[in-house]
Amino acid sequence: MSYNMSQEEFEKKFDVKLVNKKDSLVMKITVIFLKPFCPDFMTNFFTTYRLPFQKGTIVYPDGLDPMRFSDVLEHELIHIEQEKTAWGLFKSAILVSVFPLPIIFSGRWYLEREPYLNDIRKGRYTVEEAVDLLWGSYGWAWPKSLMTKWFKDRLNA
Repeated sequence: MSYNMSQEEFEKKFDVKLVNKKDSLVMKITVIFLKPFCPDFMTNFFTTYRLPFQKGTIVYPDGLDPMRFSDVLEHELIHIEQEKTAWGLFKSAILVSVFPLPIIFSGRWYLEREPYLNDIRKGRYTVEEAVDLLWGSYGWAWPKSLMTKWFKDRLNA
C-alpha cells in the first residue's frame, strides 16, 4: 500500500497524529523504562499509543519522513484500530503494563500478532522473519514455535 498524500492529509484521513519521537513527552518517559531492554527504541521503531480522550498517535524516529514508510504506517494503523474504543485502550494498557516486555508470554504478542499477520500477508515478512523479529525486538514475546503455529494456522485458514 502506498499513501500518496502529505502528512497532514494522512492525519486527517485516518484521524491520527504523526509525531516525531523526540517531540513526544510520552516517548521520553517510556524510553526511561525501555532503554535497558531496547537501547534503539527511540531511533529504530515506530510506535503507536493513545491516551484517554485523545486520538491515536503514531510516533516515528527522528530524521525520518514517516510518509516514506507506508508499510509501517499500515502496520501502525492496525494498532490505532485496536485502541479506538475504551475497551481496546484498556486491553492495550493492561497487556503492556501487567504483562510487559521483556518476558516470555508477554502481552505484546496479543497486540502485535494481527499487525504482523497483515505484514506477512502483504509479503513484507515471511512467517520466520516475523517470528524472529517478535522474538528479538519484543523481548521474547511468545515462544517461537507457538508464534509460528499461530501465523501458519491463520494463513492456511
